[in-house]
Amino acid sequence: MQSNNIYVFDLGTNCMLLDIDSLEKVVISKKELLEYGMEVLHKYKFCEKDCYIERYVPAEHNVVINPTIITSFKCNYSCEYCFEKKHKKINSAMNPEDVQKIKEFYEIFCERTSFPFNFGEITVLGGEPLLPENRSVLESIAEMWSGQCIKITTNGTYLQNYMDFIVNNNVQLKVSLDGTKTVHYRRRKCLQRDAYDRAVEGIRQLVKNKVNVKVITVFESENVSDYPQFFDLLESLGWIKEKELSVGFIPEIGCGSDDRTTEQIINTITAYKKLKVSDERIKYVDARKLIPGSINLMTALNNANKNMYEPYRCSCLEKPDYAFFPDGKVHLCAAGSGKAGCIGRYKPDAEIDFEKIELFRKRRIDTISKCRKCTMKALCTGGCPVTSLAIGNDILEPYCGFWKNPVFLKYLEEVF
Repeated sequence: MQSNNIYVFDLGTNCMLLDIDSLEKVVISKKELLEYGMEVLHKYKFCEKDCYIERYVPAEHNVVINPTIITSFKCNYSCEYCFEKKHKKINSAMNPEDVQKIKEFYEIFCERTSFPFNFGEITVLGGEPLLPENRSVLESIAEMWSGQCIKITTNGTYLQNYMDFIVNNNVQLKVSLDGTKTVHYRRRKCLQRDAYDRAVEGIRQLVKNKVNVKVITVFESENVSDYPQFFDLLESLGWIKEKELSVGFIPEIGCGSDDRTTEQIINTITAYKKLKVSDERIKYVDARKLIPGSINLMTALNNANKNMYEPYRCSCLEKPDYAFFPDGKVHLCAAGSGKAGCIGRYKPDAEIDFEKIELFRKRRIDTISKCRKCTMKALCTGGCPVTSLAIGNDILEPYCGFWKNPVFLKYLEEVF
């Protein structure tokens, strides 16, 4: 239910009133809502509040660097929806010396900008980062950032080959499984027909060794009837009972995280709601990414409780959480490509476009006029910058896309 910018979310016996523009909220009983009707909005005076970015201060974050390292774009799978297909022409692969070059890149960056030379999490992606030939690179990463958390996204085929490396280092895994074996292979093409079984056994060993692993599933509406069988498999691996194993649904993405149509979003959420009715285990699945803006909204509400707001859509705009490609280029994000999002090189010698970086830092919802006037800013915070670059090559333009059509907002109650 909606009135102007006020939304009413069903919380069971209660409901939550939320002003999407001011981020003012209150939880009341349904009885009170029925008693007062929409006049309850005037009782709580939501419409008298100013926009939250006018009343709050920008949120402060830990000043640490969280780089993304792409070992190569080589993979034993050829998935139909792989967003990295555009990178397949990059045939180069990282070597241990490149890891040292990445460190030198940051030394120069921090010296020039006075940004603290402190590292947080190191994300490693591919292609398939756990291909056997990448072992020396991974060991170099673990040695370079000894003790730091290393987050690896993998299709799981070679988990058992790397079990010693994973167990002996501070590694967290995301393993891509798209459902039952039949569903998994519908769009994930692989010549190794035992790849799925090897991934499942690898997950079993990870849980046994108390390693944090999250199974990531690209959710598709046509597979709703197959997910209960998939959940049975996950339970046999320790899901729900073992804290080390979690499960998440994600949407198929194209160029950036906002490259989806309203029709795709609604079809996805409709199917997800159908699954919620048929299998109660869905409550253990992290499905927030299926609902556009849900994570941003929860962050915004948490910040509002502290009288703060989040000006940036992504940390890579605010600080050097950059993606290091195997060809030597440094991009704003691993999902990006092309000249527009490239901010320099780390090999053969470090080259940094500080002018472009400073321009990127200006992409804030409190400085872009179109965002300041938009009531959707708490959900999209300017839209995905990579999508903006791909569509118009102008980082200072917000990407509105499906955000122009607020019809999907009625599904936001799924996150509360």
